[in-house]
Amino acid sequence: MRKTILSRSVVAVATLAIGSVALAATPATAASAQGVTRDEVLTAVNGIRALQTNDTRPSLATNRALRNIATKGCGVSTNFADLEYAALQAADITGSGDDAEGILITARVGIQTIEGSSNDCTIAAFATADGSFQLSGTAQITGTRYNETTQADEPVVLRTQALSGDAFVTTPVDADTISNLYEDSVTASAVGNASKTTTVTTSVKVKDKKTKSEKAKAKTKYTKKIKSVKKSYAKALDKAGNSKSKKAAAKKVYKAKRAAAKASYKYAIAGFKIVKKSSSTTENRPFSVTTPNPRFEFDN
Repeated sequence: MRKTILSRSVVAVATLAIGSVALAATPATAASAQGVTRDEVLTAVNGIRALQTNDTRPSLATNRALRNIATKGCGVSTNFADLEYAALQAADITGSGDDAEGILITARVGIQTIEGSSNDCTIAAFATADGSFQLSGTAQITGTRYNETTQADEPVVLRTQALSGDAFVTTPVDADTISNLYEDSVTASAVGNASKTTTVTTSVKVKDKKTKSEKAKAKTKYTKKIKSVKKSYAKALDKAGNSKSKKAAAKKVYKAKRAAAKASYKYAIAGFKIVKKSSSTTENRPFSVTTPNPRFEFDN
């Protein structure tokens, strides 16, 4: 097993329990991964899955999604004048059929005009299989390194973050900074729930006995409203002249306003009131995904 980041061959490593060693990896020079969409993550995952199955090259859409994720996730400037680049190195995807999908991407990032400025940037991106659900839980990037003191392999946790949104990208890891790390041992995983909260609002009758004063006030308001409606109706009839259609329309409006006023009055003196109550239910779909699939390596 070679202890190098630049190795491009797949190395089989023994399964080790994560947790014995946790290292704080130095992030690549990148901002947050805001802006990566669920569609980009799924396009990248499905594209890699298709080419692994069919032994083909990445499609234009797959390449575009991968580069967008790498560029945004690694904080590479998209301003052409900055001459920054993100050269795709490798990608691993999670297995299919779960309620979340994920991909581990390694890119070489740097500035074209500065020799020796490049470094590795590894990020993991996850998305819900159903766009109406949101991610919750934990994402991790882990690996295996050779401990020269104990002269044995040991697991390392390179990144741990809380999942959120319908798409999530971890902050970057620069694996070059972890001594004796087996490059091809690096994997990404996510455990949690794809969740959807549905809120239902219903109207409920609640007992509300009215006082004599409240009923009298409601009656006065109703009488005033009916008087106003009748006055408006009379004006409409005058304006209609000899037009039967206009008179019919005016009468229709009058009846509707009169019925509304009456209904409002009845409600105002009723022994109940209508209140709206909201109730929420949350559907959780558990998932546990990891990237043990054969990595796809890019020609650069």
